[in-house]
Amino acid sequence: MIQQKIAGVFILHAQMTRSMLLSNYYIILLVISWWWCCCCCCYLAHATSAYDHHHHRSSSSLSNLSNWARQHGTVLHPAVQWVDYGNGDWGLQLTSKVDRGTELIRVPRSIVLDSVVIKDELLSSSTTTTSGGIDNATNECIIDALGPFKVHEENFWIVLKLYQCLREGKHAPWIGAMPRKFRHFSREEEDCLPFYAKYIVDYQRQKLDAFIKAASIICGHELDGNEKEQFTWAFDAVGSRFWKTTSSINKEDYQPRSELVPIGDMFNHREPPNVKLYHDNEGDAVCFLYLGEEGEEDDDDDNLTCYPKDLLITYGLGYNPHRFLVIFGFVPTDMKEIWSHFVFSDNNPYSSVSKMVFQCKDGSIPQDVWDAVFYDLDPSKDIEVMRHDPMAKFYASEVLNNHVTKQLDELKQLREKMDAIAVKGENLDLIKMHNQFLTDVFRRVQVNLKAELGKQ
Repeated sequence: MIQQKIAGVFILHAQMTRSMLLSNYYIILLVISWWWCCCCCCYLAHATSAYDHHHHRSSSSLSNLSNWARQHGTVLHPAVQWVDYGNGDWGLQLTSKVDRGTELIRVPRSIVLDSVVIKDELLSSSTTTTSGGIDNATNECIIDALGPFKVHEENFWIVLKLYQCLREGKHAPWIGAMPRKFRHFSREEEDCLPFYAKYIVDYQRQKLDAFIKAASIICGHELDGNEKEQFTWAFDAVGSRFWKTTSSINKEDYQPRSELVPIGDMFNHREPPNVKLYHDNEGDAVCFLYLGEEGEEDDDDDNLTCYPKDLLITYGLGYNPHRFLVIFGFVPTDMKEIWSHFVFSDNNPYSSVSKMVFQCKDGSIPQDVWDAVFYDLDPSKDIEVMRHDPMAKFYASEVLNNHVTKQLDELKQLREKMDAIAVKGENLDLIKMHNQFLTDVFRRVQVNLKAELGKQ
């Protein structure tokens, strides 16, 4: 009788949990946390990507960039060189052995687009012109224009600055080495995206509109077609290349900020990385230090045979595949884990988004996910007790299996839609790769869940 009552409580909570999965409030919260509330590095990668035709860098543009960077005080270690991966995709390599902790690149903050510095400079003048500043009243109008996207205010100041540099010919060698075009999805292609990927596309479109509205206030007129095109380019460039960061040292004296770093934005990336970002506050510079490779020893001369080797920085927020597709335009099929796509109650103490993941390789489910489901099933019960309760594990498995089945059903419908679509968009192959990657991971997870259900 007691067992039946407990089972009834579990079933009730399971139904409630399933009904919350597409809550718009939680979706918005997740999207914002994906892009903003973390120290995330934003670089374009060449590995497993399909955006090569969006890059138009030439050897001459990179030579101009190198000369410009040196003239402005950027220092590259002698063992660092450019590498051409083909199709205009460039990165950085290490040509000989260096010790862990070696400073590879030092970029003076004078050429870094820093959100705090940009805003402070604009507020220093009351002239509301494109190249001038803004007063406090205008600043308030800008924040109002950003509306719900004011959480991305730091991002806005960098986009505005890059747009102004493009219009005024400043930082030309750096801008000339950037991609001239970024990936956009047509309406037909958007219809082939999974729910959360499509949500990000819509969110980015609305965010761009808000940024343009705010920029128009500073410029003193509504942006025309050509200006909007240039602003959109700046929006795309910053979105795929900036990061939000805090200081590596003197943290109590450092104001969190977003920044776009010349040369630093040319790194490709990987998990785990072999390069890390470091802020030398005393030296007023952004630095990149060599981390070494896993298993590599500082005195291991055999590693000389591994050179040249790619220099790679972290993905940053490495568990959201939709972010990589929409913002960066590639599919990292080598991801170790992906977001589970499961949305929990807002008061669940175990549901940290970064821990709600499935392992890609074998579809295993971390204990953090089980604990979050246990809590939503019955918040009154002790988690440690539920971990060892076969019935709790059964109902948690049922909830997760139903969720994964819904994800697979959606991906199946999208696959059928793409097979039948008449118009072939340039991004469809990439979307297919993305959807198939998700399908493969969810299928592995489902195998594990069915095995768990089969134990009862």
